[in-house]
Amino acid sequence: MGTENWDDHDRSGRYLGRDVAFNYLNSCEEGAILFTNGDNDTFPLWYAQEVEGKRTDVRVSNLMLLNTDWYINQMKRKTYESDPLPVSLPAKKYYDGVNNQVFIVEKTKDPVNISTIIDYINSDNKATKYQISPTELLDVIPSRTIRIPVDSAAVIASGTVKPEDAGKIVPYIDIRLKGSSILKSQLIVLDILAHNNWKRPVYFVTGYHNDALGLEEYFQLEGLAFRLVPIKSQNKSWVDYGRIDTDILYDNLMNKFVWGGANDPDVNLDYHHIRTLIVIKARLIYARLAKALAAEGKNEKAIETLDRCLEMLPVANFQYDPYYSDLIDAYFAAGKPDKALEMTKELSEYYYERLDYFLKQNRYLISSAEYEIQSALQIASKTAGLCESNGKKEIADEINGKLEAYYADYISKSQIKGE
Repeated sequence: MGTENWDDHDRSGRYLGRDVAFNYLNSCEEGAILFTNGDNDTFPLWYAQEVEGKRTDVRVSNLMLLNTDWYINQMKRKTYESDPLPVSLPAKKYYDGVNNQVFIVEKTKDPVNISTIIDYINSDNKATKYQISPTELLDVIPSRTIRIPVDSAAVIASGTVKPEDAGKIVPYIDIRLKGSSILKSQLIVLDILAHNNWKRPVYFVTGYHNDALGLEEYFQLEGLAFRLVPIKSQNKSWVDYGRIDTDILYDNLMNKFVWGGANDPDVNLDYHHIRTLIVIKARLIYARLAKALAAEGKNEKAIETLDRCLEMLPVANFQYDPYYSDLIDAYFAAGKPDKALEMTKELSEYYYERLDYFLKQNRYLISSAEYEIQSALQIASKTAGLCESNGKKEIADEINGKLEAYYADYISKSQIKGE
């Protein structure tokens, strides 16, 4: 291995995993609560805090582990510079086997204040329970609509919302529960939101999962995490949701974020590191910021943002991914069509070469490469659509014509019986 395989096993200079953890933490304001989902957005953050002492003011709270009593107990203690999380429920309400699921039993169709919901769970009054046997009572949620009140003065004073955005603050946020129950982790999140009172910044690494409680319309993208803010925005898709504060996101991306060797040609980014960059939607975040800046008339800063993305996450090390076309779209939006068309040509040629290769194989190998073939067709087609929507119909027609030929070839070869 030392002589034959060193080139693709050499990890020297590769600090991407660590630096992505730094980027998560540096997405957050001081004293923040950061809700994470899984292993890869939790364990590196623990390393960054425990070993390198980075951003120990941020409390990383793993949503899966919030289903366990021992972890909830940890969250109720001070850790380094991070104060305890505002969990009011006593251990008897969440220890192992208790309230693993909390059923929704509608006693009213009206919204119920989030603090009242937690008080209802915490109460010993039998009227607040559901009796399933002569000796067993269950805690229940009495409404599908849980209301989080918003004190506009408090959210401005805490820095959650800038004074110039005061007119956008909503009087309350409603959580609308679906299904028949919520999990223990969701109950604890509700407890934290009920008693935080907008004092500490609250972040989620992603939306569109159960523990986000449908709050995506009130997310604000600030880096690799979304801040909960009492300003309603539009959810365009599962990859494009939440508002953007361009000042905060620009500062984080341009001044704080690091990408541990991702732009060094001598650093080997393996499958797992490349997949990490795709999963966190690294290029999409730059593209979203650039488009937001362009919408504000700040084309120069938008182009600067996109150029930084290509510098830090170059195609030479981090090949084309599903979000590269968003950078092309952003260059169009920022008034730099020549760069957008140059990138379109390079991307198209890359996928033409891949399609040429895959479609020369036998039927069995073509079948095995279905994902790669379909991804090539979809991404190139998306880019053609961007060209057409930006007045470059001739180029769009050229790309679509080639893709139609590739698709016809793919269909004909994938339908052949045997070899």
